[in-house]
Amino acid sequence: MPTFEIPDGPTSIEAPRSGDPKNPRPAEASAVYSVTNTSSDSLDGRLSVVVSGSSKAEWFKIDGDRERTFGAGETQTATIKASFPPDAAGGDYPFRLRVIAVNDPDNDHAEGPMTTAKLAAAGVVVIKKSWLWLWILLGVLTVIVIGVVLYFVLAKDPLETAQKRAGVWAKASAARKIDDLTEMSAPPFFLNDGAVLLTPADIKNKYRLNLKPGPGELPPGTDTADPGEKDVEFGTIAALSLGDYRKAVPANAELDRAVNAMGLGDDDIVVIADTQGVKTLLFFRRKGVKLAGVVD
Repeated sequence: MPTFEIPDGPTSIEAPRSGDPKNPRPAEASAVYSVTNTSSDSLDGRLSVVVSGSSKAEWFKIDGDRERTFGAGETQTATIKASFPPDAAGGDYPFRLRVIAVNDPDNDHAEGPMTTAKLAAAGVVVIKKSWLWLWILLGVLTVIVIGVVLYFVLAKDPLETAQKRAGVWAKASAARKIDDLTEMSAPPFFLNDGAVLLTPADIKNKYRLNLKPGPGELPPGTDTADPGEKDVEFGTIAALSLGDYRKAVPANAELDRAVNAMGLGDDDIVVIADTQGVKTLLFFRRKGVKLAGVVD
């Protein structure tokens, strides 16, 4: 039974050609193996390369010392370097790593698995793996950039979104759909007057108080539509950033108080609407989806 073992190694390696056809260089590749002394004694081993097929011995060599001392049970790595001259024909060139015990070369030796060096045909430049990963990374980055561009191109205008949401709010308000109104209103929320509302429960109670029914209308707290309110007319006058709105209207301490309570900035949105002669300001956060406050 051999003292040395070479349990594994690469099944194939790539030998890329030089990228300069006017000044070709040898095509090079390397293969790394593990060599183990399985005995309980220190032992000297000699490494060599065994070629087969159309492979030539002069194309392969051991990197570093060919003869080494292996401690008891020690594993060392061994590297075979392949170098093909520029005029070598493309193809598959098989070889193996061999190790022999120096003290018994005829009877104690082992060979590793067959490895095939794949040499590209003349004129074909093979991209090394490091460059391959770079191209893959560039491809991924390109996809990300395209996705971001499409997102901003196809994304809805937040002002347009805010206008549509204002219409949804008006219909729910006319029908006294308290749950729907509460769902689209995000704390901190400001409703007409009083303190800022910090929880959905507070927002819901405030809506109930503000939407008291008039004579002949549904009793308080009813969330279903009131047939008498089905013809309510709601029209959007304008939708603009809060910063632009503040530039267009005189300073208003009450408005500033409401805006500060909602934690809004100049890039948030205000929708100015008219409901049968009643002017309403609906404040939306940046994307125009979450309602931050309503002031009549």
